[in-house]
Amino acid sequence: MPVLKKLYNTVKLEPIQSKDLSKLLGYKYGTEQTLFKTINSMLAYGVLDGRGIYNITKFGENLLFPESPDVEINLKAQAFFNVGLWKKLYEVYGKNVNNVKSGKTLIRLRRKQPRRY
Repeated sequence: MPVLKKLYNTVKLEPIQSKDLSKLLGYKYGTEQTLFKTINSMLAYGVLDGRGIYNITKFGENLLFPESPDVEINLKAQAFFNVGLWKKLYEVYGKNVNNVKSGKTLIRLRRKQPRRY
């Protein structure tokens, strides 16, 4: 959440272009693979919205400033389950995630997910 906090402290809920976001996060060119992974993760968790021009979502703002510790726990769980693969993993294994022996299980579960474009 440090990236989300840094973004919020700079632009609040205003839109930010990808080139400005890359500079804010300290990337030199704006084409670095880690930048894309960071943006895609934030999109998947539901704290960022957009394409080329990004906004922090209301959900992201609520996650940064939860009303109480209980609300924070629920919001973090919701963010976790926003990612389809993690949701599917939890549906299959529940709290027994230690039963996952290898990456093959994750690959098998991922193949059952429809591709998002």
